[in-house]
Amino acid sequence: MIEGVIITKLKKIDDDRGSVITMLRSDVEVFKSFGEIYFSTIFNNSIKAWHLHKKAILNYACINGKVKLVLFDDRKDSKTLGCYNEYILAPTDYFLITIPPYI
Repeated sequence: MIEGVIITKLKKIDDDRGSVITMLRSDVEVFKSFGEIYFSTIFNNSIKAWHLHKKAILNYACINGKVKLVLFDDRKDSKTLGCYNEYILAPTDYFLITIPPYI
């Protein structure tokens, strides 16, 4: 796993009326501060391009469908320089992935 990336299992409570799913709470270790929450849709068989954040800590979860998330470590001082990881995000295996800056 790329240094600094954190996987946190999340609660998903299902019943015959639907689901209650958590994403991030202020009392969990990965929460640092609040900046912005936004939602992104991806059309079937589409690719969204590589994107580098220099300051933001990203927290991703998928509540519908499936998303393949690919991460690459290009940080010169990292123990995992040159490594990449692939994750499948989906509500059937619901987790939060926390991604540090420069990944």
